[in-house]
Amino acid sequence: GFAWGNDVSKEFRHRNGLDMIVRAHQMVMNGYEQAHDEQVVTIFSAPNYCYRCGNKACLMEVSESMDRTYLQFDRASTAAQTTDSDEGSGVAVGSSRSSVLPDYFL
Repeated sequence: GFAWGNDVSKEFRHRNGLDMIVRAHQMVMNGYEQAHDEQVVTIFSAPNYCYRCGNKACLMEVSESMDRTYLQFDRASTAAQTTDSDEGSGVAVGSSRSSVLPDYFL
């Protein structure tokens, strides 16, 4: 990987006519991380990476005026609670859902 400073990202944005750089595929605990005067943003969309990191995930919405909204979320629960009120929801009453972690993530 590479590390670079604010001067490099500013020059890159200028040469390429960019307002900001949005990058992904680097795990960050809050789901997103802003750097270089908030002009470089890392987005990570996999909550609880590898079933053990405890990180949040994030989606970034950008408006037509370039306003950014960060939508953070935690991992989904591993078992759904079912009650009589679940009738008609596609969940069998009295059933439960669970997932088994593959050995390679433990």
